[in-house]
Amino acid sequence: MISRHHFILSGPTGIGKSSLGLRLAEHFGLEVMSIDSMAVYKGMDIGTAKPDAQERARIKHHLIDVVDPWENFNAQCFVEHAERTYDNLGGKVLGVGGTPFYIKALKDGLAEVDELPGLESFLSGWNEQDLRRALRRLDSKRELEINPRDRFRLVRALTLIMSSGKKATELKPKGRPGQKVTVVALSGDRKKMHGLLEQRIEMMFKRGLFEEVRSLLEGPELSRTAAAAVGYKELFQFFRGEISLEQAKYKILVGTRRLYKHQMTWLKKMDVHWVENDPKDSEGVWAKVSGLAKAHYEAL
Repeated sequence: MISRHHFILSGPTGIGKSSLGLRLAEHFGLEVMSIDSMAVYKGMDIGTAKPDAQERARIKHHLIDVVDPWENFNAQCFVEHAERTYDNLGGKVLGVGGTPFYIKALKDGLAEVDELPGLESFLSGWNEQDLRRALRRLDSKRELEINPRDRFRLVRALTLIMSSGKKATELKPKGRPGQKVTVVALSGDRKKMHGLLEQRIEMMFKRGLFEEVRSLLEGPELSRTAAAAVGYKELFQFFRGEISLEQAKYKILVGTRRLYKHQMTWLKKMDVHWVENDPKDSEGVWAKVSGLAKAHYEAL
């Protein structure tokens, strides 16, 4: 049995994971493995805040631009890619990203369910309100755990529950003996972060988010997961004439704040080392995080 011990730097959107991750990778001679469910898609660069060409030239990155946006990519795909990356690099890889569900899948595995043929496709035609209403009746606890706008997770949850006849808590992961994950999660003042997220969205528009989304509409129809990405789905609504540009920008801000809250909720349920990312004490933050990383990589 292969034993793997992953080290991951996580935290909510906009908290500063990428820049600190680059410094860690350079300091310890590592390569970076992205743990972001949207960064896997080619052509979705600005809205997913991918490392730019210069950053990727400094440090090699994995699990970025893995599939086209019209292709499906899920947690099982992530685990397979992550394990292959870990093995190829002999564990000298740093996970960086804010998709807690991927982290949980890497550590605990995924539940195995014989899905009813065509069910997921059928449910994908439902609107969000009906999906949430159905999930609330079948598993109210799971309904509360899912981001209100995350159609993909709503459909997946309903597919698994309706196929198995069990609630999410009754669907036990297959288990992954020998797998260990150490997570360092950055946190910050929520009110300050809300202001920073607003600035971040404005910067994305200045960098060309509007044009990036328009170019995606010229290609094949996006997969459900790619089409549900915050910053993209709202502009899709604008291009379809459903809302104004100002309404789209506001919805992106609301969606980003919800994503921030959702990521924090997930991480608080996990076994993580919390480190407050205080901009006034960057060297103190570095000392804490690099100390944890040093202990991990020296033990490999």
